[in-house]
Amino acid sequence: MSQAFLGKQIDGIWHTGVVAYGKEFFFGGGIQVGVPGKTPYGHPVDRIDLGETSIPEGEPSRCSHCPSDGAADVFIEFLNDISPRFSMDTYDLLRNNCNHFSEEAAKFLTGKSIPEYITGLPDDVMQTPLGGMIRQMLDRVQEYARQNAGNSMPVFTEPTGEGGGGGGGQGG
Repeated sequence: MSQAFLGKQIDGIWHTGVVAYGKEFFFGGGIQVGVPGKTPYGHPVDRIDLGETSIPEGEPSRCSHCPSDGAADVFIEFLNDISPRFSMDTYDLLRNNCNHFSEEAAKFLTGKSIPEYITGLPDDVMQTPLGGMIRQMLDRVQEYARQNAGNSMPVFTEPTGEGGGGGGGQGG
C-alpha cells in the first residue's frame, strides 16, 4: 500500500527498544524500562542482536557528584544524562523518536548502530512526493498533542518494582 501512496515500498513503521541487563529500555513519552518484549507497543516483529556490552551494570564511577561509596550504575547515569532530550516535550515522530533513543543507547552500550533501514525511514518518507504534506500534518498533530498532554517527567528513574512493558516490534 505504501508504494501507491508514497511511490516507495515501506515495510513497517518500527518501534525499537534496547535490551540490556535483563531489562528493556525504550522511549515512550520519556525513557521507560520494562520486561523485554512486553511493551505497550506490541510484541516484537524482529529482534536484532547488536552484541554484548562491555559496560558493567554497576561499574564504579569516578564522577564528583556520585554517591560517596563510588558505586553508580553507569548505564542509568547515561540515561539520566540524556533524559532531557527524550521526554514528551521533545518527542518528534520523524526527528526524535524511539529509534533515535535506541540508536544512542545501542552506541553507548555496544558501539554499534541499529539498522539504517530503521533510522533512515523518516528521511526516506520525507523524500517522497507526499513527504512535505505529511511533515506539515504531523507538525500540527504533534503540537496539538503537546499542548494537551499535561506535564511530562524528563528525568529517568529506574522503577523499584516489577511491571510496565518492554519494547520492540511495529508501532509508534
